[in-house]
Amino acid sequence: MKNISVVVQMDLQGMLKGMQKKMSDIQEKKNAARYSGEAGGGLVKVTVDGNLDLQEIKIDNSLEGEEMSMIADLIIAAYNNAKEVANEDDQFSEDNLLKNFPLPFNMKKPPF
Repeated sequence: MKNISVVVQMDLQGMLKGMQKKMSDIQEKKNAARYSGEAGGGLVKVTVDGNLDLQEIKIDNSLEGEEMSMIADLIIAAYNNAKEVANEDDQFSEDNLLKNFPLPFNMKKPPF
């Protein structure tokens, strides 16, 4: 019985190391992913990464002299658009991420 326990423990350790590597790879992909959104017919463009962190803002020169509140609204709208685009990309969805992780002992994925 002791030998089986050691084998199971080693197998679980190997699985955990594999899962840690996959999680690290996924985080690298999220950091490298880029999604763009725009507002005002393209006058304001923003780019976010896979973590939805803002990476870039571009404001068309034609908005120079406009009210700051309008420009702020356009930035928010462009960010929300980029966030929507990022959320539509299912490569980082929970279902897609979970399918890459093996479950021990033929366990079934939880139904939630």
